[in-house]
Amino acid sequence: MKIIESDKVVCFDVDDTLISQDLEIIKKTKKKKNIRCGKYITEVALVEDNIKALKRHKMNGQIVIVWSAGGYKWADRK
Repeated sequence: MKIIESDKVVCFDVDDTLISQDLEIIKKTKKKKNIRCGKYITEVALVEDNIKALKRHKMNGQIVIVWSAGGYKWADRK
């Protein structure tokens, strides 16, 4: 475990925070992206408000941590 000794840390989960795989949400949103999952490609909806918040925190000098239970490779998908 690594402890980051700073009050400037914010954390974002990937699934259902930055992206959504919910079919109803995908149907309703304009911002979509295809992401490779292993040998499969899946369509996801981008959760724009949360992505904007992440970028705003970063621009304000905060340390932004993006994590996923799916591991670092999933959290690093572009």
